[in-house]
Amino acid sequence: MVRRHFRLENRRTSICLHPEEWSMFDLVAKRLGYDVKALINEIDRTRASSSVPSAMRVFMLGYWRDLARMNAGRAAQASASAKSSSVMTASTPQPMRLAARAGSFTV
Repeated sequence: MVRRHFRLENRRTSICLHPEEWSMFDLVAKRLGYDVKALINEIDRTRASSSVPSAMRVFMLGYWRDLARMNAGRAAQASASAKSSSVMTASTPQPMRLAARAGSFTV
């Protein structure tokens, strides 16, 4: 486990996650255009009664779930287009925005 220390709002806290979880969280923050601390603060503000590390894990699961659904939809759309057209073009990925609730995204 890796412990990182942060100041969230007006309190100091430490968050302990597995190295792989930190790696994935760093990647998600970067993909969303957030600083790690800013994303943790956003998750902290929108979490219910769970702990910050638990809310971070749920947030990451939601991010990857929504991304997988978005990609599955694009694949189905590309497959349908391929049937009606002999030329396929690559679509430009749409930016994902952080919604008000942690673990939920709008595309």
